[in-house]
Amino acid sequence: MAPTAEEYQSLVNVGLVKFFDSNRAAFKTMAKDAYAYTVRMLAPSQIPVRVDDVILVLEPALRVSPLLLSYLAGKKVIQVPSQRSTSPQVRDGSGQAPLDTNADDLEPR
Repeated sequence: MAPTAEEYQSLVNVGLVKFFDSNRAAFKTMAKDAYAYTVRMLAPSQIPVRVDDVILVLEPALRVSPLLLSYLAGKKVIQVPSQRSTSPQVRDGSGQAPLDTNADDLEPR
């Protein structure tokens, strides 16, 4: 699910949209890997892969990504801004930008 206008503006305000754009290849690779993993895990159930399924795999990888952690430390941003919470842990939206931007590119052709 895409971030709301307010969430997107928060990401712009801390420079994450620009950061993502300048590191697009690295994040696209992470998103493709998360998608491929999700496909493999859901294949036995024959349930189609949904973006939210992939986000559950991608988000933890982003949280420990040296590239993102280094950027956040340099900007003194502790957590990516967000308004929504869809689980007991706060979903910070960090997994959303790579998927929302590259969703068409994730499925192998």
